[in-house]
Amino acid sequence: MTDPVTIDNISTFFELSQFNYRVFDMSRTVQPISNEMFKEIETQKALYPTPFQQHAWLGILFWHPEDVKEPAIWFLKFPLDELGFLKLEARDSFIQEMLEQVGNKIKEESTTGDNEVADKEPTEKKSAQEESQFAFKPQQDKMAIFNAFATRALEQNPSKYYSHTQEYLAGKLGYDQWSFLGFQGLADVAANLDIDDNMQAVAKAIPAMPEHPLTLFSQLLEHATPNAEVSRALLDKMDNELSADQPNIALISSLARGLSASQQSSEAIKHLLESPLNTDIEILALIASRAWNTLEDPTLLKSYLEALAQQEQRAFDVILMELLPIPDMRDVLLTGLRDSDRSEDLTQRIGGFMQRFSNG
Repeated sequence: MTDPVTIDNISTFFELSQFNYRVFDMSRTVQPISNEMFKEIETQKALYPTPFQQHAWLGILFWHPEDVKEPAIWFLKFPLDELGFLKLEARDSFIQEMLEQVGNKIKEESTTGDNEVADKEPTEKKSAQEESQFAFKPQQDKMAIFNAFATRALEQNPSKYYSHTQEYLAGKLGYDQWSFLGFQGLADVAANLDIDDNMQAVAKAIPAMPEHPLTLFSQLLEHATPNAEVSRALLDKMDNELSADQPNIALISSLARGLSASQQSSEAIKHLLESPLNTDIEILALIASRAWNTLEDPTLLKSYLEALAQQEQRAFDVILMELLPIPDMRDVLLTGLRDSDRSEDLTQRIGGFMQRFSNG
């Protein structure tokens, strides 16, 4: 007799079930996680790269190779420990839930005759993921970009809104005709920037688009990697807003989000921290949640911490706790906090932060 196979992690379940699968980080922006990296996260060989609210937020797409048109999706969040490792007891609880659901499904199928006919309307059954305590529902923008990435991963055509959005961005419909755009179409373009001449069309459209569609589209671009031409168009638009008599903070924040994954991200954050808006809490929170990697620059980090010190103690503490769990930021941030060349305001805020957490 062969020994029974133990399913002790999600990756093993997919492999034994002969599923193909793709994993996406849904914590801050939607980004792919390689299957190899996911295995290391599951087995505590790697820290979760972008924790949010002390959780790992995941979108998992999986399908049988012969049934690619009917993929399944799980949106799951698992707690992380104080170091940023996945809490295995939570992962194990989900596996137990999942296996129980599979077992119940097999039992139902084995006790239902092929010739039985229901005498009432069938009721919709929830998937194991939907019934799980670890399930979550993504926000609209993340759901749209996830769908776009998933469609591309499955080598399927984008949504029916894609071609109409392309025509709009190319200026063929008039930039004032944005009310007919589908949000999914904007997400499809963001997920496919590198094909179909989309980069060129987007770079042309950014200076001409009205505020509302530009705000939405910029927020979707944070999940993509704009090229130099698109990034320059976003940065120029942001700089124009910063120099306005009454800057539109919501639009500026969205444009900065669109730049967060680009090569111009550091330049954008530098411009924000040098502007009169450098102590606006919305701007400071944006940098912590989307453009934290720019703070690896000691000069930007110093400017950021000094601007953050102008906030109330609670806001200072909350944003520091947003940054500290990020593995790549912990040492950088601690080094910046120990810098003796700092203002009295920053010294006071750091003291308040340390006192709060030393008291539990």
